[in-house]
Amino acid sequence: MQWVIDEDIRETLAERGEVFTVELTRICASGGCSCMDIYYPVLRPGLPDQPEYYLTGQAEGFTIHYPRVLQLIDADQPAQVKKAGRWSNGEFDVENVRVL
Repeated sequence: MQWVIDEDIRETLAERGEVFTVELTRICASGGCSCMDIYYPVLRPGLPDQPEYYLTGQAEGFTIHYPRVLQLIDADQPAQVKKAGRWSNGEFDVENVRVL
């Protein structure tokens, strides 16, 4: 999977290290019914806890570990790490990806 990191957050990421993991955070979207849960990708510094479930990508000198179940929405575009939007669950958003 190709990755790109927005230029305006590279310095912030560099202060936290060179290795990051995309984790899937569960958001209960329907008041408890597990069939409606949403998994939101969140970027955090460091290695994955269970590396056997992750693949590895490179972008602008950073290493990004991401879950094997993550795929590109648009195969012609890279996964993009950018500053989180107003309604995000983390500090950085990962766009153009979805869970299989």
